[in-house]
Parts: sequence; C-alpha cells; structure tokens
Amino acid sequence: MINVMRKTILLIFTLLVSTLTYSQWTTLSSGTTNFLSSVYFPNANTGYVSGDSGTILKTSNAGTKWTALVSGTSNYLASVYFTSVDTGYIVGAGGIILKTSNGGASWTKLPSGTDNNLVSVCFTDKQTGYAVGDSGTIIKTINGGTLWTTLSSGTTNDLTSIYFTGADIGYTVGFYGTIIKTANAGKDWTVLSSGTFASTYAFLSDYFKNADTGYIAGGIIHGDGAIWMTVDGGATWTAESAASDYYFYSIFFTNADTGFAIGEAGTVMKSYDGGTVWDTLSNGTVNDLHSIFFTDQNTAYLVGALGTILKTSNGGGYSLGLNDLSTKSNTLIIYPNPSSTIVTIESTLKLDQGQLSILDLTGQVVMTKQVTQPRTKLDISDLPNGVYFVRLINNGNVEEGKILKQ
Repeated sequence: MINVMRKTILLIFTLLVSTLTYSQWTTLSSGTTNFLSSVYFPNANTGYVSGDSGTILKTSNAGTKWTALVSGTSNYLASVYFTSVDTGYIVGAGGIILKTSNGGASWTKLPSGTDNNLVSVCFTDKQTGYAVGDSGTIIKTINGGTLWTTLSSGTTNDLTSIYFTGADIGYTVGFYGTIIKTANAGKDWTVLSSGTFASTYAFLSDYFKNADTGYIAGGIIHGDGAIWMTVDGGATWTAESAASDYYFYSIFFTNADTGFAIGEAGTVMKSYDGGTVWDTLSNGTVNDLHSIFFTDQNTAYLVGALGTILKTSNGGGYSLGLNDLSTKSNTLIIYPNPSSTIVTIESTLKLDQGQLSILDLTGQVVMTKQVTQPRTKLDISDLPNGVYFVRLINNGNVEEGKILKQ
C-alpha cells in the first residue's frame, strides 16, 4: 500500500514538472512577421518594440494586444529606449534617430550627425543619452535629442551595445573583442583588453549590475555562443560556463543572482548564481531571439525573428537539465522524497566549500547553506508544498536534484 501511494505521488510529481515545462513562456500575437530587434517597457503595462522595415509596436496592457505605430520610415530600427511612459527614442540604419513625446502617436526624425548605422541607445537621465553603431560611432545628447555630438571612441570596429551604470560610468562593446569604457560621461573613452583571443570575439550585448560587475554576451566569430564576466570594472574578463552552439544577442539580470541570455534558434539560458552556471530554458520557439526586457523579477518579454514576442510571468520557469535529471551523471541523491520535514542530500563530489541551494519553480532561492561534507540534512517543513530544485556548486562542479514537499 505504501509503495503504491509513493508511486502515485511520484507520478503526480512527474506530470506536474512535465506540464510546467511547456507553460513557462506564452507566444503573443505581434501582428507582423517582420524581424523584431528591441523591446523596452517604461512601466509594467506599457511596452514598445522596434524592428525591420520601420516597425514600431506598442502595448498598453502588458502584451495582450500590440498595435503597429506609424514610424514614417522603412529603415531598420535597431534599438528602443524610453525615459518616461510617453518620451522615447529609437535608433537604426543610416544613422536614423526617432523621438516621440506622446507615447508613440507621432515620431520626429532627429539629426544624428552620422550616416553610420546606429544599433544601441540608452539614456542616463531625461536629457542625456548615448547611441553607438558602425565604425566605432558614439554620439551623445545633453538636451533630449535636439543636438547630438560625435564622441571619440578610439576604435573603428563596429559597436553593438552601450550600457551606463550611472551618470558617468559607461561601457560599450562590439566586434573583434572591442570593449571601451568611460568614467566621465563620455568625454574620454578607454579601450579595455578582452583577452588573448580578443580578435575572434563578437560582443553583441552588455549588462552591468554595478560599476564593477558586468557581463558581455555574444560568441566566437564563426563559432559558438559565449558569455564573459568582469568583477573589477572591466580590467579583466573571464569566460563563463554558458556553452551554446548559438550566438547570444541579449543579456539581462533581474537581481544579483538571476540572469538571462538569449540568442539564435530560440536559445534562452538562465543563471541562478550570478553567472557561474547557466541552464537552458524551454520556450517553444526556434526563431532567433534578439532582445529581452524584464518589468519585474518574474515578468519578461522576448522579441525576435518572424515577429516573435514571448512572455513569461514566472521568471522563465526552470531549466531543461533540471527537467530530465535521470540522463545527467551529476544527480544528487535525495531521500526521503517526497518529504514533509527532514531530507538528506548526498553528493558524489569531494567537497571543499560547497554552496547548497533550494530553488522554487521560478528559480528563486528559498534556502541556502554552506556544506563541507558529502551528506547534509535539511529541514524543509517551513516550505510550502510543491516542487523544488536542489543545486550544489563546488569548485565549478554542479550537482542537481529535485524534491517534492508534501
């Protein structure tokens, strides 16, 4: 009788996990098959998307409905950024810059001073903004876009992404391992070293949690996708364990620990530990994904090829690896499982100083403990009933498992 009951519980557990695997991302109707390049939400309900052939889309109800706006151009529109719910900027091919002050009802073309393609735009306040693009182009405005000034970048390589951590410190990245940094609001730019094989790197997106800790997503030219990390303000960079056959086009962190990287062929990867380990998420598309934006810890939007817009309301769900632990050699031994109180977790690793974490289905850490022994007991009686993941990281090695709390 006990065995039958246990088998029944485990069957329910398996069905629950399998069902959740395919319900983490919802495909939204964009109304277009044009390539979508960038997404930005100035608040939880209002969002804008830019793309090919002058495409601009807007939602006022958190993605339920998207409306095509009149851009007045057929240029490729690469990047969108809003300083308020009504005021926003879009940059694109041929040096085009568009501005709206009425929530996208109309767009004004601003003089950029360049014919080079612009591919990324950001603002540090309502008046001060930057855009970067081909041939090392960096331009700046201090009056809300009325006038743009060309800055000396120190490179002729194409630049792909710009990110400021505050009013003064900013980073921009590009092809052939290009990383440049300013510490004085763009007055001066310093070319940083990205490593021995820099000339083989295609840097496509950067994101910084603070002035010192940041990430670059992209790949090896004619090779695989890759993610790099710095913890010393760009002085040194290390490649992270985000192995992928496909380029990453965009990277975004929702807090100090949780990050996402997206790219070719529907690739979505998530880190729960500040970028040390990256897992693949299921999302239901094989279309290239080009831009990601979170409006809160759990709600995100992805846009990409063929008019693709995806939304998650639970932080993207959990990884494919955690969904199929039976095929992994690094599976933790957990018993009793299911459990309502105490569980024993056994590792096959030789531990020095391991980090043991319990995560819920959204990937949020609900318990954590430093461990030095291969066998650990945890009291999970205070956790709500449900499915939880267990992860042990020790010297770069990872073991995983899952628990059903009942």
